[in-house]
Amino acid sequence: MFDLKPISTGDLILAVQTAAIISGFFFSWRALKDSSRNAEAQLKIAQAQMFNQLVVQGRELQYKYMELYNSPDKSPEAERNRDLFLGTMWGYHASCFEVSRVLELPASVKKLFDHEVKAMLSQAEPRKKWEKISEMYSKEFHQYLSSLQGI
Repeated sequence: MFDLKPISTGDLILAVQTAAIISGFFFSWRALKDSSRNAEAQLKIAQAQMFNQLVVQGRELQYKYMELYNSPDKSPEAERNRDLFLGTMWGYHASCFEVSRVLELPASVKKLFDHEVKAMLSQAEPRKKWEKISEMYSKEFHQYLSSLQGI
Protein backbone atom coordinates (compact mmCIF):
# COMPACT_ATOMS: atom_id res chain seq x y z
CA MET A 1 0.00 0.00 0.00
CA PHE A 2 2.62 2.54 1.07
CA ASP A 3 6.09 2.28 -0.20
CA LEU A 4 8.29 3.57 2.59
CA LYS A 5 11.80 4.36 1.59
CA PRO A 6 14.45 6.53 3.16
CA ILE A 7 14.04 10.31 2.81
CA SER A 8 16.45 11.69 0.28
CA THR A 9 17.95 15.17 0.10
CA GLY A 10 15.69 15.97 -2.85
CA ASP A 11 12.63 15.07 -0.77
CA LEU A 12 13.78 17.39 2.03
CA ILE A 13 14.35 20.25 -0.39
CA LEU A 14 10.89 19.68 -1.92
CA ALA A 15 9.29 19.75 1.56
CA VAL A 16 11.12 22.98 2.47
CA GLN A 17 10.09 24.60 -0.84
CA THR A 18 6.47 23.56 -0.33
CA ALA A 19 6.50 24.96 3.21
CA ALA A 20 8.06 28.21 1.92
CA ILE A 21 5.37 28.57 -0.76
CA ILE A 22 2.55 27.90 1.71
CA SER A 23 3.99 30.34 4.23
CA GLY A 24 4.44 32.91 1.44
CA PHE A 25 0.76 32.61 0.53
CA PHE A 26 -0.18 32.94 4.19
CA PHE A 27 1.92 36.08 4.71
CA SER A 28 0.65 37.58 1.43
CA TRP A 29 -2.93 36.95 2.52
CA ARG A 30 -2.24 38.58 5.93
CA ALA A 31 -0.58 41.59 4.26
CA LEU A 32 -3.52 42.01 1.90
CA LYS A 33 -5.95 41.82 4.79
CA ASP A 34 -3.93 44.40 6.76
CA SER A 35 -3.70 46.74 3.77
CA SER A 36 -7.46 46.48 3.32
CA ARG A 37 -7.97 47.57 6.93
CA ASN A 38 -5.44 50.34 6.40
CA ALA A 39 -7.29 51.55 3.29
CA GLU A 40 -10.56 51.65 5.24
CA ALA A 41 -8.87 53.66 7.99
CA GLN A 42 -7.38 56.05 5.43
CA LEU A 43 -10.82 56.53 3.88
CA LYS A 44 -12.27 57.44 7.27
CA ILE A 45 -9.43 59.89 7.86
CA ALA A 46 -10.04 61.44 4.42
CA GLN A 47 -13.74 61.77 5.23
CA ALA A 48 -12.96 63.45 8.55
CA GLN A 49 -10.49 65.84 6.92
CA MET A 50 -12.95 66.69 4.16
CA PHE A 51 -15.71 67.28 6.68
CA ASN A 52 -13.38 69.49 8.71
CA GLN A 53 -12.50 71.53 5.61
CA LEU A 54 -16.18 71.96 4.74
CA VAL A 55 -16.90 73.19 8.27
CA VAL A 56 -13.97 75.62 8.29
CA GLN A 57 -14.80 77.02 4.86
CA GLY A 58 -18.49 77.30 5.75
CA ARG A 59 -17.67 79.19 8.93
CA GLU A 60 -15.38 81.58 7.03
CA LEU A 61 -18.14 82.20 4.49
CA GLN A 62 -20.62 82.90 7.30
CA TYR A 63 -18.28 85.52 8.75
CA LYS A 64 -17.81 87.09 5.33
CA TYR A 65 -21.58 87.06 4.82
CA MET A 66 -22.13 88.89 8.10
CA GLU A 67 -19.41 91.36 7.22
CA LEU A 68 -20.79 92.13 3.76
CA TYR A 69 -24.51 92.11 4.49
CA ASN A 70 -24.40 93.93 7.82
CA SER A 71 -22.26 96.72 6.42
CA PRO A 72 -23.92 100.13 6.07
CA ASP A 73 -21.97 100.64 2.83
CA LYS A 74 -24.41 100.82 -0.11
CA SER A 75 -21.90 101.88 -2.75
CA PRO A 76 -21.85 100.17 -6.17
CA GLU A 77 -18.56 98.50 -5.22
CA ALA A 78 -20.12 97.01 -2.06
CA GLU A 79 -23.14 95.80 -4.06
CA ARG A 80 -20.82 94.19 -6.62
CA ASN A 81 -18.90 92.48 -3.81
CA ARG A 82 -22.16 91.14 -2.38
CA ASP A 83 -23.16 89.82 -5.77
CA LEU A 84 -19.77 88.11 -6.24
CA PHE A 85 -20.04 86.67 -2.77
CA LEU A 86 -23.41 85.11 -3.57
CA GLY A 87 -21.78 83.38 -6.56
CA THR A 88 -19.08 82.12 -4.22
CA MET A 89 -21.73 80.80 -1.84
CA TRP A 90 -23.41 78.86 -4.64
CA GLY A 91 -20.03 77.48 -5.69
CA TYR A 92 -19.36 76.38 -2.11
CA HIS A 93 -22.71 74.61 -1.85
CA ALA A 94 -22.26 72.95 -5.24
CA SER A 95 -18.80 71.71 -4.26
CA CYS A 96 -20.16 70.38 -0.95
CA PHE A 97 -22.82 68.53 -2.91
CA GLU A 98 -20.24 67.02 -5.27
CA VAL A 99 -18.02 65.99 -2.36
CA SER A 100 -20.98 64.31 -0.66
CA ARG A 101 -21.43 62.20 -3.79
CA VAL A 102 -17.84 60.94 -3.54
CA LEU A 103 -17.33 60.65 0.22
CA GLU A 104 -20.14 59.55 2.47
CA LEU A 105 -20.95 62.27 5.00
CA PRO A 106 -22.90 61.71 8.22
CA ALA A 107 -26.69 62.07 8.00
CA SER A 108 -26.61 65.03 10.40
CA VAL A 109 -24.24 66.87 8.05
CA LYS A 110 -26.45 66.17 5.05
CA LYS A 111 -29.47 67.45 6.97
CA LEU A 112 -27.60 70.64 7.92
CA PHE A 113 -26.48 71.10 4.33
CA ASP A 114 -30.05 70.67 3.05
CA HIS A 115 -31.26 73.25 5.55
CA GLU A 116 -28.59 75.77 4.49
CA VAL A 117 -29.44 75.39 0.82
CA LYS A 118 -33.17 75.71 1.53
CA ALA A 119 -32.50 78.86 3.53
CA MET A 120 -30.51 80.35 0.65
CA LEU A 121 -33.24 79.55 -1.83
CA SER A 122 -35.87 81.12 0.39
CA GLN A 123 -34.13 84.50 0.19
CA ALA A 124 -34.70 86.74 -2.83
CA GLU A 125 -31.11 87.82 -3.57
CA PRO A 126 -29.50 84.37 -3.46
CA ARG A 127 -32.36 82.96 -5.52
CA LYS A 128 -31.92 85.65 -8.20
CA LYS A 129 -28.19 84.96 -8.30
CA TRP A 130 -28.90 81.24 -8.69
CA GLU A 131 -31.18 81.93 -11.64
CA LYS A 132 -28.37 83.94 -13.30
CA ILE A 133 -25.58 81.39 -12.81
CA SER A 134 -27.42 78.08 -12.69
CA GLU A 135 -26.27 76.94 -16.14
CA MET A 136 -22.69 76.65 -14.81
CA TYR A 137 -23.57 73.77 -12.46
CA SER A 138 -24.09 70.06 -12.96
CA LYS A 139 -27.40 68.43 -13.79
CA GLU A 140 -27.14 66.46 -10.57
CA PHE A 141 -26.89 69.65 -8.52
CA HIS A 142 -29.94 71.01 -10.36
CA GLN A 143 -31.82 67.80 -9.54
CA TYR A 144 -30.75 68.06 -5.91
CA LEU A 145 -32.05 71.62 -5.67
CA SER A 146 -35.28 70.60 -7.37
CA SER A 147 -35.74 67.80 -4.85
CA LEU A 148 -35.68 70.19 -1.90
CA GLN A 149 -39.02 71.47 -0.63
CA GLY A 150 -40.19 74.87 -1.72
CA ILE A 151 -38.47 74.87 -5.09
